[in-house]
Amino acid sequence: MRSCFVSSLICLCIFIGCETQSDRASEREILLETDKQFAALSAKAGAAEAFYQYLDSAAVQISGNSGPIHGRDNIFKIMKPTDTGYKLLWDPQFANVSRCGDMGWTWGAYMLTVAVDSSQIRGYYLNVWEKKSDGNWRVVADIGNVSSK
Repeated sequence: MRSCFVSSLICLCIFIGCETQSDRASEREILLETDKQFAALSAKAGAAEAFYQYLDSAAVQISGNSGPIHGRDNIFKIMKPTDTGYKLLWDPQFANVSRCGDMGWTWGAYMLTVAVDSSQIRGYYLNVWEKKSDGNWRVVADIGNVSSK
């Protein structure tokens, strides 16, 4: 009897702690819109500022041509000096959210245009997001590659 009560209590805690399907669908829309706002800020204010505003303080950035960069401040320090030398635009395509609604991911295509010669680098990105206690989504991992397509 006691083990049945404990099992029921654990199941109840899991059920209460996780969102329903309709909550997840709504949260997916919110997360995709958040990534679109992130992209819009990059187009308007520059990538460094956008990343500073949307990355978690402990975020990690991994791209195809460098090692991991740890921490929002370090990512900003690397991006800011060259921020006027390029324009980073991206198009969020999809978002998904964990069953409990506290983690999610988005992916899409990006285009980086170099100001000096207007050359373009294209690729895809995957961002891992965490929903913070204030209800805002923040990027905890920014991952990108370069594509020939």
